[in-house]
Amino acid sequence: MLLPKLQAVVLTVALALGAGAAHATTITFDELPASLNDIYYPGYAFASGGYDFKVEQGPVWIVPAQTPGSGFATNGTTSLDLAGIVSVTSATHQPFSVTSMDLATFWTRETSTVRLTGTDVGGHQIIQTYTLSNANSAHPYDLETTQLTGFNNLTSLVMELVYRPDNLATYFSLVDNIVINETAVSAVPEPTSWAMLGMGLAMIAGFSRRKSA
Repeated sequence: MLLPKLQAVVLTVALALGAGAAHATTITFDELPASLNDIYYPGYAFASGGYDFKVEQGPVWIVPAQTPGSGFATNGTTSLDLAGIVSVTSATHQPFSVTSMDLATFWTRETSTVRLTGTDVGGHQIIQTYTLSNANSAHPYDLETTQLTGFNNLTSLVMELVYRPDNLATYFSLVDNIVINETAVSAVPEPTSWAMLGMGLAMIAGFSRRKSA
């Protein structure tokens, strides 16, 4: 009974050597310069919260907080105004998972549609589409937190404003407070982890020799 238990301990330690802690990040865009006059087109890239954003298809704005009741959605902080396609990757090239983001139609009397496409480390894709409308909301100027499922172990996330067949968007979409979990792989395991692994292997070898004697 003791040998299987030792093997289980050694396996657990070995797995721990290659795994790191999960770090949660909320991307708010608040550190970026915001203006409705600055329009970004394909090829423009910027970084926020340890992640790289690239405009694949424009236009895109980094918009400041709007005045409540102005007709524009706002949560009182800077947001990404999506009118095209933006890709997101980790600056450290680590796999990441997206658990939620705040979304709204920028002009609250309209409707917009956002398509999210995640590509995981195995090259598989998950695609989900969200139609946004604040018209009947009790708080029509707020961004709504949208919980995401299945966007795990990603190498990239693509956020896309969906256009109608006549090539017109219903309206632009606001994106903010993207919650991301990233698992960092430890490049150099702790000495104590190596010691535990070596001790376990030595004990298993000793038990194996005793059984075969």
